[in-house]
Amino acid sequence: MLRWVKLVGADLSGADLSEADLFHAVLDGANLDRANFAAAQMFGANMNEISGRHANFTRAYMKDLLMEEGDLSGARFDRAFMFRAVLIGSRFTEASLTQVVLTGAALEEVDLTGADLSGALLNGAHLTNAVFNGSRLRDARFVNAIVSGADFSDAMDIPEHLAKMLAGKGR
Repeated sequence: MLRWVKLVGADLSGADLSEADLFHAVLDGANLDRANFAAAQMFGANMNEISGRHANFTRAYMKDLLMEEGDLSGARFDRAFMFRAVLIGSRFTEASLTQVVLTGAALEEVDLTGADLSGALLNGAHLTNAVFNGSRLRDARFVNAIVSGADFSDAMDIPEHLAKMLAGKGR
């Protein structure tokens, strides 16, 4: 159990923390490249300015997560629960976020270029100036999302409700 642990600036690259209990852990500035957090409990964790390239967060529970200005290129968040996550300014290029829950998430200025968000739930998410260039959006849900300034250039499989929002019939 690693509840309330402070690992600021730690090098955890390649570490296996699958199913770990990281309740309110502080990992700001840590190197998490290729680390495995599959099914980890990360409620209220702070992970600002991390490097988590190709890390695995599949099925992780990350409600109320703080993960601003991080590099999560190529990471996996499939079926992760990230309700009310603050991800402002983070990079998720080529990441896999299939069936992820991002309801109420703060995704301002996030780079999701080439990411797979198939089946993702982004209800009420704040997407101001987010970049979805070339991302896959099949069956993703953006109901009540704020999309002002978001770039959906070359995004694939844009859901009908999102297309209406982008055309000015939504937010």
